[in-house]
Amino acid sequence: MIISIGTILIFMVTFYLISNGKVKLFVSKVDVIAPVINLSSKEVQIYKGQDIKFEDYVKDIVDNRDSAPSLAIEKGNFNSNVIGIYEIKYHVKDASNNETVEKLKVQVKANLNNVKYPEGEEKIAWLTFDDGPSSNTEAVIDILDKYNVKATFFVTGANPNYYYLIKEANDRGHAIGLHTYSHRYESLYKSEEDFYNDLNGIAEIVKEQIGFVPTIIRFAGGSSNTVSKNYNEGIMNRLVVNVEEKGYRYFDWNCINGDGGQAMNHEELIEMLEETTENKQFAMLLFHDGSHNSKTVETLEESIQYLLNEGYVFRLVDGETYGFLHQVNN
Repeated sequence: MIISIGTILIFMVTFYLISNGKVKLFVSKVDVIAPVINLSSKEVQIYKGQDIKFEDYVKDIVDNRDSAPSLAIEKGNFNSNVIGIYEIKYHVKDASNNETVEKLKVQVKANLNNVKYPEGEEKIAWLTFDDGPSSNTEAVIDILDKYNVKATFFVTGANPNYYYLIKEANDRGHAIGLHTYSHRYESLYKSEEDFYNDLNGIAEIVKEQIGFVPTIIRFAGGSSNTVSKNYNEGIMNRLVVNVEEKGYRYFDWNCINGDGGQAMNHEELIEMLEETTENKQFAMLLFHDGSHNSKTVETLEESIQYLLNEGYVFRLVDGETYGFLHQVNN
């Protein structure tokens, strides 16, 4: 006998022989309907450090048979003190092990009232690295660890073999920001839609590695770049406004070591660092850890030693850090 499986019920069939030789058929219904969970919202925004009770967003749970399905809330790497976009999963299971999963998007936002030019007498350096991860990134992280210095990595999608170093840097206490997926100006700045498609690409890679999407970003070439004018007149003037409308904050810099593509030797890199930090109490430093930046690795210890000797303390970039923004030129 063939018992068909319907969309709702599976029939369990039991045969047994009674004394007169006849077969008696018993049919029992098995529950295959998953419970339904209704959330009061699918997207929530909170400020950094704000308490949130995920149970409060459960509107109701309904099941066709089970009066009390189990609820488990998967929080992943959620941290209300780290600005970013997180995904919370609600797992609801009934007594027959039918399961439903619903997702809640939680954005931990910067309180923009806290974004102020730094004050006080302390000398502060924000050491940032663009264009990794690459074959140079692990050496950079090791040197930073040697000096107990924390840095911020604005990452790209250029080198899939090194994506694991995004997680490694995050696990070792460094901050992760979004740079670009492709770093190709001709595609990045062709249109706003192309820019966000690229940004979403690197966001997904970072999410896979660290469990959430950072909302600190750095434009390719900085907000002051003029190369974007070759592909879309005025696009930077529009992007600097609408990235923040979408919940991101962008960061430029006020100090460099000159490793961003120029053919500079060891001595020149150190001289450039000393020159651009001279008389600066607050230094947002632009370094690079891309595949062509081996000189950065070679000079990094000396650079850190110089900054420490100058009395700087190191801080991470987050959504409430002052941005040291450039003048927009397109």
